[in-house]
Amino acid sequence: VVDVQRPEFETRLAILERRARDRGVQFAPGVLEAAAGPEVANVRELLGLLNRLVAFQAVSDEPLKAESVAALLGLPAAAPVTAAAVAEPAAASGAGDEFSSFLSDVTSTVAQQVEAWRRRIGEAILLWEGEGYRTTRLEELLKRDTPVGAEAAVRKFEADVDRLRELEAEMATLDPMAAGDAVFKNPDRVQDAEALVQQAREGMVPPPGPSPLWTFDEYLSGEVNKVALRAARAVADSPGTRYNPLVLVGPAGVGKTHLLHAIGNALAARPDSIVACLSAKDFADEVARLTGEGRIEAWRTRMRRATALLLDDVHLLAGLPEAQDELFHLMNHLQVAERQLVFTISTLPSDVPGLDERLVARLDEGLPATVAPPDRELRLAIVRRQLEARLGTADGELVEYLAARPAESVRVVLGFVQRVLTAAEGQGVPPSASLAREVFEGALPRQRRPSVGMRTSGIIVSPTAAVRSREKFVWFWPDSKDRIVEELD
Repeated sequence: VVDVQRPEFETRLAILERRARDRGVQFAPGVLEAAAGPEVANVRELLGLLNRLVAFQAVSDEPLKAESVAALLGLPAAAPVTAAAVAEPAAASGAGDEFSSFLSDVTSTVAQQVEAWRRRIGEAILLWEGEGYRTTRLEELLKRDTPVGAEAAVRKFEADVDRLRELEAEMATLDPMAAGDAVFKNPDRVQDAEALVQQAREGMVPPPGPSPLWTFDEYLSGEVNKVALRAARAVADSPGTRYNPLVLVGPAGVGKTHLLHAIGNALAARPDSIVACLSAKDFADEVARLTGEGRIEAWRTRMRRATALLLDDVHLLAGLPEAQDELFHLMNHLQVAERQLVFTISTLPSDVPGLDERLVARLDEGLPATVAPPDRELRLAIVRRQLEARLGTADGELVEYLAARPAESVRVVLGFVQRVLTAAEGQGVPPSASLAREVFEGALPRQRRPSVGMRTSGIIVSPTAAVRSREKFVWFWPDSKDRIVEELD
């Protein structure tokens, strides 16, 4: 059992000095000693006396004097207090009693006001500190002598807190990781919070998406690309769960880019999707530019919001360590969030010189799907579709001839068709196999003679019936005199 008695004079004086110093109030010498002289029931009553002193000094034109303390507070004085010390005009005891009563009423009113606004601020501090906000501004209010402007300051503080809440909620949708920044808990840094959210808003610009022209419906399949097509459709059906990342491997022009954009369009059709589909060159150029401008954080925010990242020709990042580093960290972020990753590359990642080992390891974790040059079956389908799309019909002999020509990529096959169509338009004739031979073999155009059957045991047989390859059949014999002229020329 510890007996705690009423504070003695030294303790009362120390309490008054400490609280006055905390509130930034200064009194004339002897004032606090006079207030601490009489005994009080408890510390709370002692602090009430201090509040009354603060209020009196706030409404008085002159600082309080030690001689006036006892009379002002209605306390028994340790030494006689003259009327002159209390109030110069009051010569009679009746006047002194009347003045003391007036001062007592003023003291009570001011003390009540002081206690009310201090209680208001104290409650606000407890409320906002409990929610994690910094209350330094409110704590400064408690050091004031008067409540003038205190209510307006509290309302301004609450308005700033409401603004921080709005900004924090917006940031949570833009970048959940940045929403935990301490700036959103400091009402004195509202402008900094707005600047941070503005940077995130700049990252709201959607990343480049896939081309709507390249879809699965437009993609022609064959034996050389059926595995890649099957994997691509699986990724589009269940993004982020299977084949992540999917790496489409093959030389230029075999249809990897088409398949990449087809996946992107399928993923973009899903609700709330943000598909980033761009070339590795554009990726590297943007990283370099924004890093130099000091805006790379906004770019990172924008890219991390993507539900899928599709990067074409990732081998072009070889020898660009800054872009590779950004891609590596972006891949890590998206994979943790189970976002789909799809890449195209000219060869296996481990065979690309200048590619970061960390990036190679990430790419090797996925499924490599090879897209080979088009075989004859695929070339037939490509030529036929192109001719039908351009002309409405496709000449069978022309289709056969163009498809029989070797081509290392789909792009080359499309170039075959375009060359024939351009030549036909220039000569004003319909595209045909003979025109194609003229274009690719340099044969002179001749009027084709109608095919006549040869009688063999009474059976009419086509002259080309036994020829499987049309390239091995001689369709036109050169005129001898034309041949002589050519040689002379």
